[in-house]
Amino acid sequence: MIQNLLSCFCLFFVVASCDNRSEYLKHDIELEKLGACAQINEAVSIEANTIGERFVFEHCLDDKNTNKETVERSHDTVFVKFPDVRERNIKYKVTLDINTNPEYHFLSIDGNVFSINVKR
Repeated sequence: MIQNLLSCFCLFFVVASCDNRSEYLKHDIELEKLGACAQINEAVSIEANTIGERFVFEHCLDDKNTNKETVERSHDTVFVKFPDVRERNIKYKVTLDINTNPEYHFLSIDGNVFSINVKR
């Protein structure tokens, strides 16, 4: 009886120590050059799954953009900041993958804030 109780306690301890609720932020950004930055589509499309979210949008950057953007998290907001340059004359299709825990509710892209209502 005591052996069974001890086994149950050890099993509970092992399961409780496997809690994967640590905070993290993983991201990946792909840029595809589309041409001159005359007009951009302001829409942001989102595709969500159990791993994270994918955002696709158009953004004007300089011609020599070398993926120097920063992606940070503060509270319930993920901030994406592209480098400040004199001229943003090339239109890019940006594909942004975000995987973070805990869930977030806002996405800020160069100061433009979007409300995110995704439940995992």
